[in-house]
Amino acid sequence: MSLPDNMIRVIQKNALRIFETKTASDKQLLFEKQRKLEAEDSKLLAIEEKWIINKISHDTYERWFSSINNNRLSLKASIEHLSSDQSKTYRILETI
Repeated sequence: MSLPDNMIRVIQKNALRIFETKTASDKQLLFEKQRKLEAEDSKLLAIEEKWIINKISHDTYERWFSSINNNRLSLKASIEHLSSDQSKTYRILETI
């Protein structure tokens, strides 16, 4: 038992459309995550500068550093995931 050719084409067309929509959405999300990472990097630099010139205590620095660094690590992981190459998936969908 197999599917008719026209049904296979419809499924393939819809799968490609969904994949392209997801890819576009991921690119937008990647851009947003990169901007947020840049903002976190700026925050980290600012907190380091404040600590160096003794505007904040070491405890305050440690607290903020921990929070900012956790955000940075999370954003970097998201960026790495969103940056992964999806061309293999696309080729598989095209060959179906």
